[in-house]
Amino acid sequence: AKVICFLLFCALAVAEARTDGSVANFTKNNSINNNNNFDIINNVDRRNTKRLKKKGDPLFHVAFVYSGPINDLGWTTQHNLGRTSLERVISKKQIKILTTAFPGVSEDPSVSYTFMNNLCQTGKYDMLIAISYPHEKPMLDLADRYSSIFFLHIGGSRSGPPNYSVAEMKSYQARYLTGLLSGLMGDQINRVGVILTKPMPAVYAEANAIYKGLLDAQPDVDGDSVNQPSLIASWTNTFLEPELERYQAQVLIDDHSVDILHQQTDSPEPQLVAKEKGKTSIGLNGDMQTQVGVSVLVSVLYSWESVYSYFVQKARRGDWKEFEDFSAPLGEGLELSTFSPFVSDKVQKILNQKSEKIMKGKFEVFCGEWIEPWWSGKGSPGAGDCVTEEEIDSLHPRIKDLGFFEIPTTEVFLGEGMVITMQVLSSISLFVVFVCFVLVVCWRDTYSFRFSSVPAVIVCLLGCSLLFTTVFLLSETPTDWFCSSAVWVASLGFTLFFAPILAKTYRVFIAMKGAKTCRVVFVSNFDLSLMVLGCLVVDVILLLCFQFIDSPHAERDFDQPDLDKFEYWTVCSYDDAAAVVMYIIVIWKLLLLGVGCVLTFLVRSVNPLMNEARFLAIGIYALCFAGAILVPLVIVVDSVEAVYLVTCLGILCATNVAYLVLLVPKFFVISSGQDGSFYEGPNSHSVQIGSRSKSKEPGNIDSFCSDVFSQ
Repeated sequence: AKVICFLLFCALAVAEARTDGSVANFTKNNSINNNNNFDIINNVDRRNTKRLKKKGDPLFHVAFVYSGPINDLGWTTQHNLGRTSLERVISKKQIKILTTAFPGVSEDPSVSYTFMNNLCQTGKYDMLIAISYPHEKPMLDLADRYSSIFFLHIGGSRSGPPNYSVAEMKSYQARYLTGLLSGLMGDQINRVGVILTKPMPAVYAEANAIYKGLLDAQPDVDGDSVNQPSLIASWTNTFLEPELERYQAQVLIDDHSVDILHQQTDSPEPQLVAKEKGKTSIGLNGDMQTQVGVSVLVSVLYSWESVYSYFVQKARRGDWKEFEDFSAPLGEGLELSTFSPFVSDKVQKILNQKSEKIMKGKFEVFCGEWIEPWWSGKGSPGAGDCVTEEEIDSLHPRIKDLGFFEIPTTEVFLGEGMVITMQVLSSISLFVVFVCFVLVVCWRDTYSFRFSSVPAVIVCLLGCSLLFTTVFLLSETPTDWFCSSAVWVASLGFTLFFAPILAKTYRVFIAMKGAKTCRVVFVSNFDLSLMVLGCLVVDVILLLCFQFIDSPHAERDFDQPDLDKFEYWTVCSYDDAAAVVMYIIVIWKLLLLGVGCVLTFLVRSVNPLMNEARFLAIGIYALCFAGAILVPLVIVVDSVEAVYLVTCLGILCATNVAYLVLLVPKFFVISSGQDGSFYEGPNSHSVQIGSRSKSKEPGNIDSFCSDVFSQ
C-alpha cells in the first residue's frame, strides 16, 4: 500500500510539473505579440472561480505578466529584479512562494485578456501582477470573473472589485529632482529635452515635474525672458522602440539644441545618443551610468521588491479585503542613483536637502502659481495651494510639445538604369521568340521540324515568353498582387519551357532503348502532350497551395542595420506555409532538371541521324548550370538590387541559350537548302520517331540498328 501511494504521489507531481511547464514553454516558444487568440493549455479546468489548489496550501504562486522583454534594461528588467528579490525576502519570513514570469505578452486587449484568462483557468495561480498600462482593462475584467484570485496592476488608475488593487510610485517626486538638477548644471543650460511614451496621467505628472524643477532651479529669471529654461517634449506612443527613441533623441539634440536629455522610455538609446553628441542625460529605471558612462548625471531608480512584498503578505495573511490605490513615495523603492562626477558637490547638497524635505512631507511638487492651468478653485492659486497627481491631465502650456513623430523613412527603388537595361534585354528576347515562332510555323513541314514535334516547340516558345515577362514583373514595386503573380508566371513559364524539352529527350531515350533490341518504339506527339500536361498539373496544384494556404504579401524591409539611415525596400514576404510551398516548388523544378540531366547523359552517344538530342542536352545543361548558380546566389546575397540583377540575368541568359541552341541549327540547315539532304537515304523513313510510318524495305531495320550505335 505504501508503494502504491508513493507511485501515485510521484505521478501527481509529474503531472503538476508538466502542466506548469506548458505555460512557460508556450511563452518561450511562441510569439505572443500577435493579434490571434490562442489557448495556452488545452486540458484545463474551465470552471470560472473554483480553484484547483486546496485552501491552506502553503505554496503561494504568483504570475507576472510583462509586455516587454526581461532584458530591455529598463522598466521590465527592474520589475523582474523585484520579482526575484521578492522570492528571497518572502522566504525569510517563512512564506513559501513561487513566481513565474511571462514576458512579451501582447498589449492588444483581446490577446492579453485571452492570455491572462488561460492563466486563471489553470487554477495554479493565487495572484496575477501586470505592469503594462494597456493590460489594466483586461485585468480588471478578469478580477470581476475570478473572485478567488488576487490581481495587482502597476501604474493603474481605475478602481475595481475587492480582489483588485493598483500600485505605483510617486515618480514625479524623483523627476522633480532631476529637473532641478538640470537647471542647476549651469547658466548655459536653458533647453532640456524629454522623450515621453503614452499620454496618461503618470506621464503628464512626470514631465510637468521635470519642468517645475527646471524653473525652481532659476527662480530669479523672469518668466517672459528669453533666458528662461524651456522643456521640449516628444512622444513615441510606445514604451520600447529603440530605433524611434534614438531618432527622437537625435532630433531633440540636433534640431532643437537641447543640452540635457531626459526619457520616459525603456531603452538606453537616448542616453547613448547624448553621449555620442557630447551632451549629458538623465537615466531611468536602472543605473544607466553602468551602461553608458558618466555622461549620465543621475538615474531614477525603481525597486519594486517592497511593493510586491507588501501586497503578497497582505494577500497571504488574509488582510486583502478591498481595493487599494497604493503609491510608494520617494525613499520607499524610489530613489536617485549616485551622481556623475560632472555634478558638483554644491549641487548634490542642494538635491539631497530637497530630497529630505520631500520624504518628510515638508515639500510638495505641484503647488503655487505654477499650477494655474489645472486649478479648479476660486481665483488664482496661492503659494499654499496644491493639486494632486490625478488632477494633472495635460502638459503645462509653457512646455514645447512636439507631439508624436515617426522616423521619416524613405522608400528606395531599384536603379532606373539597371531596370531599363533589364527591360530592354527582355524586350529583345521577346522579339526574338516571336521571330522564332513565325519561322517555326512557316517551316513546320520541313524535315527538320517534322522530326522535332512542332506543337512541342511552340509550347516551349510560349514558356520562354512567360519567363521573359517575369523580368518586367520583377522590375515593378511589389504589391500583394505582384507577389503572387510573379511566382505564377515564373513557375508556369519554366514548366512550359522545360517540360517539352524534357519530353523530347525522353522520346529519344525510348527510341534508343528500343533500337538496342531492334524494336521500333513510337512516342507520339500525343504522348509528349500528356507528359507536359502532367508537369503542368503538378505545378498548378503547388501554386494553388501557395496562393490560398498562406497568401504572400508586400512589406517594408529596412536594408540598413544601423539606426542612422532609415531607408527601406518594398519586398515580397513569404511567411510560414507560403515559404514551405515555395521551397517545394523549387525542389520540384530542381527534380525536373535532375531528370533531364540523367536522360541527356543516357543518350550522349546518339547517332547524328538523331542529332536533335545533342542540342536538347546542351539546353538542359545550360539550365542546370544557371540553376546551380542562381538559386544559391539568391539565397546568400543580402541586397535587393543584387538579387534582382542576378535573377534577371539568370533568366535571360539561361533561357536564351537553351532554346536558341535547339532552334538555330535547324534554321541554318533550312535556310541553306540542306534540309532534306541529311535525312535522304535508305534509312530515312525508319527514323521518323513519333510518326507511324515504317521502312518500306524490311531489311533496313538491321542497318538502322547498326547505324544508331555505330559510334
